[in-house]
Amino acid sequence: MIDEKSGTLVTSESISGTAPADLQDNEQVKGSVGDVVIAIKPQAESVFAPSTISVDESDASVTAAAANEINEMWLDSFRQNHEARFLDLLREEDCDFTERSQADSLFCTLMEGNSLAAMEWIGDLFIRHFDDDVVATGILVVLSHLSFSEVRSTGRTVAMSALLHPSAAVREGGVRVFELWELPEAIELLEKLWIGETWLRDYANEVIEDLKLLTRHAATS
Repeated sequence: MIDEKSGTLVTSESISGTAPADLQDNEQVKGSVGDVVIAIKPQAESVFAPSTISVDESDASVTAAAANEINEMWLDSFRQNHEARFLDLLREEDCDFTERSQADSLFCTLMEGNSLAAMEWIGDLFIRHFDDDVVATGILVVLSHLSFSEVRSTGRTVAMSALLHPSAAVREGGVRVFELWELPEAIELLEKLWIGETWLRDYANEVIEDLKLLTRHAATS
């Protein structure tokens, strides 16, 4: 994620791998990047693999700028080479929370290439296609098949946005995602959420009770 004030990447997660294959010959690429950690906590370190990019590791701004450049290359690659196909799959397939699809397979491949960029890309895709119920629901289905540790804050933001969607079907998908992630923090969120449809309110209440039960079990185990 990019800090709007500083223009730097703010994350404590890593960016791994080299530049996308289709961009490795670009003259702007000075070398491959191993694991890059951009930290927002004082005690965390920013590390470049040796002999990848020649920068002063003590200069956080340079480190962030280099990481941003690599991340943008991945994002451009996803948009140019995979976005159209991914959207087609979401629209053509019968997205199901209980079964994996070709869209799942494609997104998992992108996650293996660069998980941070893949999550930023799919979050942006959800925003750009927010009014398309089929695409929005499809994205929720894909994210629901991953663990919360994989989707992190971007996944949470997408699911929270879905809860405010005009379509009851998309809002149901938002509830379902939180249910499958088994996320305790969703309890308060779902309790405070106003839901007009009786059937959806009943479903949300069931999810709340299940999450409370899981929380109590975790506290006693």
